[in-house]
Amino acid sequence: MRKVVLLVVLFVLGIPLSAIQSKNKMWEALTRQELESRLSQVTDAQDRIDLMNLLAYKLSSYDHKKAEEYATQARDISDKKYNLGYIEALNNLGLVSIMHGNMDFAKETYDNAKEANSKTSPEHWIAYAESYNGLGRYYQMKGMYNNAIIQFLESEKILKEAPDNRAFGNCYFGMGVLYFYDKKTYQESLNYFTKSMEYRKKNADIDDLGISYYALGEVYQSMGEFEKAQNNFTWGFNAGNQVRNDYIIANVLQSRGDIYQKQSKTFSLVAMEYFKKSKKLFEDINDKFQIATINLSIGTIYKNAGKFREAISYLDKSLKLSEELENSNTMMNSEHELATAYRALRDKKMADSYASRAKKRSEQLGERSMLRIHLTFIQKENAIADANRANSEAATSKAIAEKANLQKHFFIISFFVIIFFLLIVLKLYFRIQTLYSQQKAHINQITHDINNPLAVVLGYASILNNPIPEDKRKQIIEKILYSSQRIKKMVESILRDLKKDRRKNKVELNVFDLTKRLIDDFLDMASFKHIKLTFSGEGIYIVKVNENDLSSVIDNLISNAIKYTQQNKSIHISINKDDTFVYIRVTDEGIGLDEAQVEKILKGDLSSVGNKPTYGEASHGDGLKIAKKLLAYNKGTLNVSSDGKDKGSTFSIRLPLFKNKAKKHPLILKKH
Repeated sequence: MRKVVLLVVLFVLGIPLSAIQSKNKMWEALTRQELESRLSQVTDAQDRIDLMNLLAYKLSSYDHKKAEEYATQARDISDKKYNLGYIEALNNLGLVSIMHGNMDFAKETYDNAKEANSKTSPEHWIAYAESYNGLGRYYQMKGMYNNAIIQFLESEKILKEAPDNRAFGNCYFGMGVLYFYDKKTYQESLNYFTKSMEYRKKNADIDDLGISYYALGEVYQSMGEFEKAQNNFTWGFNAGNQVRNDYIIANVLQSRGDIYQKQSKTFSLVAMEYFKKSKKLFEDINDKFQIATINLSIGTIYKNAGKFREAISYLDKSLKLSEELENSNTMMNSEHELATAYRALRDKKMADSYASRAKKRSEQLGERSMLRIHLTFIQKENAIADANRANSEAATSKAIAEKANLQKHFFIISFFVIIFFLLIVLKLYFRIQTLYSQQKAHINQITHDINNPLAVVLGYASILNNPIPEDKRKQIIEKILYSSQRIKKMVESILRDLKKDRRKNKVELNVFDLTKRLIDDFLDMASFKHIKLTFSGEGIYIVKVNENDLSSVIDNLISNAIKYTQQNKSIHISINKDDTFVYIRVTDEGIGLDEAQVEKILKGDLSSVGNKPTYGEASHGDGLKIAKKLLAYNKGTLNVSSDGKDKGSTFSIRLPLFKNKAKKHPLILKKH
């Protein structure tokens, strides 16, 4: 895509064209940071003007706003005394205006610089030369190449009488661009860029050297010498990195994208990535000219890949921005590519319109080779010939296409086979993780479930060490045996659950009887803390659950209520039902919960509530977490409410009421 590459080089000339005739030539080799540091230290007015002009020169390619600020300050401090600092400031303002796309103001500023120079005594010839260089840049961007050449030749004539490395470098650089873009004589362009590089090396300005390396890379790329092009791009990229010049880096990235696109001859993701990175940098430095040409490059890639809708989107952006900037070259190329894209979509009206506009603009610019290209798109005979030739080529390449198709299918099948085996491996991995989590959960459940009855056993066993009446001793021994049997039953039940699905290990039971039996186990524990434990409920409450699961949950809630309730308080357990559910509520007068703690529990953060038992009892923090999981296995839910700290709390269990009309339960319950 040679025309795009040529446009890229046009913007390379956007590197500043205002030579700074500083009293101290060593300043020109300093970086931006070093110059700004020196500016903050000097007090001499002329030194400050020189430093600000030099900073404007260096920053104009990638920090337009700051460059304009420095140039304006230098102009204002000079106070229109028509001295060298004032003229240089005008030249720099002209440059920044071009970079902003304010072409008319740029020309006016350069003309003012020449006029101011004519009023000085003696005249500053090098500043004259840079004004001519700036006007050459202006005419080049406007597509007025003959006028541009005249300006550069005037600059060269002056510099032969009053040589200056920087000005010579800028002059020959501009002429190299003209020969590269307009005349298409690459060897002449290479010669001028090489001469420009020689002068810039003498001046030791890294920004200018980076741009020259980039320009040489562009010429070598157009000549098909990609290795030399890449070498020069690398040197330019390194120079840009060294001085943090995003303008150089962005241009190099764009040109590397061009190389990858040329070498692939199809849609290149690598080229597209380079173009997008380059566009981002140009957007950051607000270089509208280069944003337009990047959009043109991306649009052309999509067009060549047959993605004509995407191509039109980018090409239209390029055209609109080029029209805003009055950049005839980019407008012409955008219109040409739009004509091609619309013709491929069989939109003859739009295709002919853009082709006609491109042809007219091509004639105005004197681009005869482009004119011939556009004429082919408005001649039906040539279009038909192209179609016939394409059909002929398609017939001769059928065998190659079939082979490529087989390879494509082979790669597709291989891809899906690999994906299939990866899915199997992932499935096995997640299955193992699930089994591990289940085993860990079961272990946590066992240790938690046996904790309360084991505490009862230990408590009663310690009482037996003291002298007590014989009848009381027998009661304690019976309770120890009952609690031991309960521990054994829990362990056996959980082990059975490990061997089979817990959903198949459910039984029909009366919640009232189960709850009453569990409450009896806690009467002594509550009595020890002088807590009154009451129970209410009436009727038959049949549910179908895993008995051990429900026992563990109720056991945990009653145990927690006792742990977190102070002495001489009360705990009430109630059971009721509606047409669908059975509700078991444990209400205490304990330490309560604040809103944040209730919110954590409702959201499932059941192990970080943070309360401490009131009598120093042990608490592992996993009880509510396990209870919620066990209820979920049995289609139940756990809810909590509290009026606040020290106002008690209520934990509620909701379970589906089991309804089986074919089976009646001869359960007789007493009112408690």
